[in-house]
Formats: sequence, C-alpha cells, structure tokens
Amino acid sequence: MNWRWIFSPILAAFASLVLVGSADVMSAENLTGYCLDNGEAGCQDRFIPFAGNSIDFCEETCTLTNPTKVRGLNATLYDFACQSDSPSAMAGRVMILKQTGFDGTTRTSLVSRYETQPIVRCR
Repeated sequence: MNWRWIFSPILAAFASLVLVGSADVMSAENLTGYCLDNGEAGCQDRFIPFAGNSIDFCEETCTLTNPTKVRGLNATLYDFACQSDSPSAMAGRVMILKQTGFDGTTRTSLVSRYETQPIVRCR
C-alpha cells in the first residue's frame, strides 16, 4: 500500500489549518490599526497610520498592491505606488517582513531598497 496517497490529503488539511490559524492580521487588504514608525517626527508625526492598504506621507499617498508571498520567510512582497502633486511619483517594490527572535519577541518591518522601518500597532 502506498502510504503517501493516504497521508498527502491529511497533511494538506493539517497544513491549511496551521496556516489559517497562524495567519497574520496584517495584509495588503487591511493594515488599518498599524503604523509605520519613522523614529522621529518630521513633516508629520512619528507614527504614520495605514488606512486599509494605503499610507499618507507628507505630500503623497502610497498604496500596496499585488501581494506575493515569499517562500521560506514570513514575508510578502508588494508593488508600492505613490501618487503626489509632483510629477515624479515614487513606485517600486516593498516587503512586509515578520520576524520572531530567539527571545520570542516578534517584529514586523516594511523593507524597501533604501531602508527598513518598523511597523507597530498604532497608539
């Protein structure tokens, strides 16, 4: 008897339960309740709130679209497009990365090609 055919559906069902049970509340569809931590205030407050899948910076609104899971990491890549009054609106890719350290502390970050910024619950 080929046990692989018996255990494959069981393993698939178990994996889907584990993945659904551990699904992160943060997704491109709704980051409401989370803030990007700028480290210090500038033209706006230190903590910049997300509204759904968008975030408003000083003079532009940026939106996360087209989520793609990253294999081997608790991370998702997104297209990141910004609209502003200036003709040179920013566009590119960013990653939301969730990491749990050896001490059990979990951190979530927004990673771009230029920097990594923490994402925290809004206060």
